[in-house]
Amino acid sequence: MTTTGRNRTLRLTVQTSEMYGAFSPDRSRLLTGGDGHVPKVHIWDVETGNCLQALTGHKGPVAALAWTEDQRWVASGAFDGCVRLWDVGSGICVCVLESHRSYVRSVDFSQCPLLFAVVSDAGEPVTCATLPIFRRSR
Repeated sequence: MTTTGRNRTLRLTVQTSEMYGAFSPDRSRLLTGGDGHVPKVHIWDVETGNCLQALTGHKGPVAALAWTEDQRWVASGAFDGCVRLWDVGSGICVCVLESHRSYVRSVDFSQCPLLFAVVSDAGEPVTCATLPIFRRSR
């Protein structure tokens, strides 16, 4: 990491030419995805620049990312048409939503993570899902 006054530059060791990111609600971690040879989602410590988790499972570039407010769960959407929900603590993929015909453009959680929204390609409806995984994890 490089620090210049109040600005800091993180040099992340990723194998991708395009990267997408989303800060955790408390800004302590950065969630990234991209178009590497083996698509991965990474969770980084913003202070140290260390990789905390490398999450694998997508078959195409990862371009949509979101955190829950409590920072226990993240979602990733990719060009493979899948959305994956991950447990931040364990790095385990707890749910895969595969019903999208095209790549996933955006994912987001409501303030209560039982409700989840997915935006895919033009012409496809916005998907709002109730996720049972969150009911039993609270």
